[in-house]
Amino acid sequence: MVEHEDRELVERARSGDQEAFGELVRRHRAKAFGLARSLAHDPHLADDIVQDALVRAFLHLGTLLDGERFLPWLQTIVRNQAHMKLRRGGPFGKERPFSAYEAASDLGANTNWGDLDSILHHLAKNAAATRLGDPLERVMRCETLDLIRTLLLCLKPREREIFELHFFRQLSPAEIASLYATTTNVIYTSLHRSKQKLQKEHLRASLALLVKTRRGHSKMSKRILEKPKMYHYEGTYNSAVLAIHSALAYTEKQELSLAEVMALSTHAFRINVSDTIDPSGPTAFDWKTVFSKGLNNLGFQAKCVGGPTGRGPTAEDTVQAIELVHDSIDRGIPLIAWNVETPEFGLIYGYDDEKKVLHIFDAAAPGKELSYEKLGHGSYPELFVLAIGERTERTHRSADIIHFMPQTAEQATNYRQALRQTLALVLSHAHGEESTFANMTGGLAAYDVLINALRTGTVHQFGGGYNITVISDARKFAAEFLIKLSRPFHHCLRPNMEEFQLQRLAARAAVHYAQVSAAWIGLSQLFPFPQGGNPTDPAAVAEAIALLQEAKEAEKNGITVLEQLYGLLDNIKTEVEA
Repeated sequence: MVEHEDRELVERARSGDQEAFGELVRRHRAKAFGLARSLAHDPHLADDIVQDALVRAFLHLGTLLDGERFLPWLQTIVRNQAHMKLRRGGPFGKERPFSAYEAASDLGANTNWGDLDSILHHLAKNAAATRLGDPLERVMRCETLDLIRTLLLCLKPREREIFELHFFRQLSPAEIASLYATTTNVIYTSLHRSKQKLQKEHLRASLALLVKTRRGHSKMSKRILEKPKMYHYEGTYNSAVLAIHSALAYTEKQELSLAEVMALSTHAFRINVSDTIDPSGPTAFDWKTVFSKGLNNLGFQAKCVGGPTGRGPTAEDTVQAIELVHDSIDRGIPLIAWNVETPEFGLIYGYDDEKKVLHIFDAAAPGKELSYEKLGHGSYPELFVLAIGERTERTHRSADIIHFMPQTAEQATNYRQALRQTLALVLSHAHGEESTFANMTGGLAAYDVLINALRTGTVHQFGGGYNITVISDARKFAAEFLIKLSRPFHHCLRPNMEEFQLQRLAARAAVHYAQVSAAWIGLSQLFPFPQGGNPTDPAAVAEAIALLQEAKEAEKNGITVLEQLYGLLDNIKTEVEA
């Protein structure tokens, strides 16, 4: 079929040969989509345009006189469909996304077309350019205002009048207050509430468009995976590791232990605290970087939307997150998500486009529905979802090794390479080379912050117990991981000198981290979670400081051995490459 010319395929398609028409679509769909996207500036709308254009082409194929000109004829249909859908008041109506204007003008290059505040700022800033006669900006402004007016229908009449006076006619709040014989505070309050209502309506329309597009492409409208087996803080209070471990259970790595996931994702060796040791410390890290690199050590790529921004998501953020949910759930793997019910990490394991709800799972909500619109709008408004992607193409795939038991020399080499990559991240964190947020400290330097907070009496009572519990869990698994690493590999493998050195160094590191773990267990007894203990009791503070100094010294010694272990693995890698 691919050897036929367009003319011959058109003739066959006219006679009812659907395979011939399918070959025409395969050949030219990409160019049709490129044209549609250049006109619509929105991938969802472009998909919709191409789909309609192909249906019309199939139905009117008999009107094409010259079969060799199928592509130009199809492009004409695409242009017509695009103009129809983009026409103001056309069938796309208020569901048209603002992102359609994203690439339409240099004047809008710095505008976030998924955020209503950014759009309104753009309109006000460029009002002068419009008055001066920039034709493209004038068209963009008219189109954008038209879309906003459709959203304004969600406002009450007086709210709509005040909004239009301020954003469309550029009257100041004081001038509007004078017109309505009221105070500027009343006008500011009205504008603030109106923007909140518009943002919700914008999000609703954007999600409705997403669902409509999926339905038009005959994609699944509902899929719910088996409920995760991540129980209430089973084995650790580190919700990041619980989420990773539970998500991996849906892949070929379902047999990986919690210790392996904790260590290879580097969380067993992490410590991150705020100046006042509040509850935010253990989760205040660069989620995208740490999760992505940790999953890479475990043999997977990662794709995420959002991050620790400190603000609620825009409509565009939410739509991108729901798209990622669809993609991952359709592949049979739940997503790791922040703050689905509580400010911790949990999972999204299902979606329902008809009801527009997600099926979520975390320690506080082990199986619950969450509306699409509320994703990222919890008690601490922040959006972050991460999907476990395809297997990495690199050779060191720790998925080949289950429970430290490689079956072949090649698998043993792969595992050592994965371990080397893990140690590189562990050492970088320990020496404070990672970027951190304001008032946050990570690695060995975090010990001094903890000690200083105890001495100055600034430890958050609940947060202190929580931080200690999370770190204590981590170090327990670090010691367990190193102990297992010190054991011989599978009996069918013949050990060599490098293997003996690796086991010896792992055993030495395990001793140090066992001492670290013992000190943190002592701290957990002084400040149990969730009770928290009394971080202002002089006797408890003195004992805690002594334990922290003991843990710090043992961890410094452990890091020194891990550096030697990394050097050994690095030399082995160099020899293998040579």
